Amino acid sequence: MAFCCLWWVVVVWGDAGGWVGGMDASCLFTDALQLQEPWKVGSVDFRDAGDGGREPRVAIVFGPGARFHCPETGCPETACPVHDTRERVWRHPDFFRYKAFVHAAMPRVTCPVHGARTAPAPWARPGSGFTLLFGAWAGLATMFWTGSCGT
Repeated sequence: MAFCCLWWVVVVWGDAGGWVGGMDASCLFTDALQLQEPWKVGSVDFRDAGDGGREPRVAIVFGPGARFHCPETGCPETACPVHDTRERVWRHPDFFRYKAFVHAAMPRVTCPVHGARTAPAPWARPGSGFTLLFGAWAGLATMFWTGSCGT
């Protein structure tokens, strides 16, 4: 009998300023979200949730002067300046028993050809409210729960 299994590497959130198993929490989430320049983890902290609980909040930022490729397909502009930003939130897989969310001020870039356009988030599909990792987990979980992954 074949089984579909999804194993999660469990790490411990330390009390020593966000250190996780000898690794800074920023490094952990940088790797988990596969962030590359100019993106980086700005902060990781626990916030009060609306239901009286707590939830981890991962803030993704980019450095001053960062430039982005125009998001329009086929556009040759590779170094568009930031016009402004819009706050976005994505659901990420739970961190232990806590619902986790990724927050970022997404840059709208000024393209000389297309005008102001929102740069894509490399950790999520365009228009999605979920990180790529959450989407992968949901897909595997659905296959497991529906029995479509074998017998």
